[in-house]
Amino acid sequence: MEHREKDYMENLKRKVEVPDIVWQKAEDALEQIQQQGKKKRTVFRRWTAGRAAAAAIAATLVLGTVTVGAMSLAGWHQNVADEMQASEEQQTKLSGEGMVTDGASSAADNGITVESIQTIADSRYIYFWFKVINENPKIKLTEDDTFREFDIRVEGQDAGFGISGRSFEETEEEGVYLCSYYGSFDREMDPGAIRVKADFNGISAYDNHLQETETCQGTWNLEWDVQVGAATRKIEVNKEVPGYGPVTLDRLEVSPISCTAYFGSWEGDPEEETPVLAGFRMRDGSIVTDFRGGPGMSSEEDGIFKSSEGFAKVVDADDITGIFFIRADYADTGEKELTESDMVEIALE
Repeated sequence: MEHREKDYMENLKRKVEVPDIVWQKAEDALEQIQQQGKKKRTVFRRWTAGRAAAAAIAATLVLGTVTVGAMSLAGWHQNVADEMQASEEQQTKLSGEGMVTDGASSAADNGITVESIQTIADSRYIYFWFKVINENPKIKLTEDDTFREFDIRVEGQDAGFGISGRSFEETEEEGVYLCSYYGSFDREMDPGAIRVKADFNGISAYDNHLQETETCQGTWNLEWDVQVGAATRKIEVNKEVPGYGPVTLDRLEVSPISCTAYFGSWEGDPEEETPVLAGFRMRDGSIVTDFRGGPGMSSEEDGIFKSSEGFAKVVDADDITGIFFIRADYADTGEKELTESDMVEIALE
């Protein structure tokens, strides 16, 4: 590493509180960037699992015309941080708890490259972000486009009942788009590395009536290791859910990106009567109802009924003081957002 970069890093170390491992990764990243710069190549944000590496590096390094401005101070891809509304403190915490993996795979076909750029995972939910780079002058991509077919598998199994994707999102870079997917594991995952395979086939645009227009053909197959974090707050509750008769909320498992509520058994049809997660009350009194796919989904696991959902933004699990469920008599017309009057609350100790 050249002296001016070393001096810059030392100054940043004195100004910014970041774990030592992050600084080491940053220095490693600088070495890599310089090597790329000598080859006069432009490299993108493909960091190792230590990610946060280029966090403290300036937005643009003149040396290799390498743009790293799309990385936040905590080392997340800026689009991911914005979408998940994650503060730098939250980003650093999730990274330190092993929940965040940087992109480690790419595939190209028909002049289009698909790269995994970041993944966030806890024991129940997993979120993926991909970059789509169009270098084919005969193909024009828009925000109406998405992959015609996709299959994301974890350890050889489907990611779960909640797998869902979004249309492409434009970026400031010409011909570059982002897309994201999320899913719930079909079983509780242990902390550590898991193998992910993502297969995409074809790109099409869809109008408001879901009419399809084929944009281009192509096949993109990616495979890489993702870290699953164990940042879960386990809360014993043992309280009846208001309005649901004898239904008792036994316990909660809350992470910064998801929540699972477990219920005691009762007479009746648990499949139909399991309370559905609606939101949380935070320590400051605010109510969070931002779920990735809408209100919670209910299911049975080893004879125990639960309601589970991933969050649409990062939440400070330690600051949750209450949990909301949709009222048993709530009539969903699909015409309005949930309000506090549509929910029942259980205070947490």
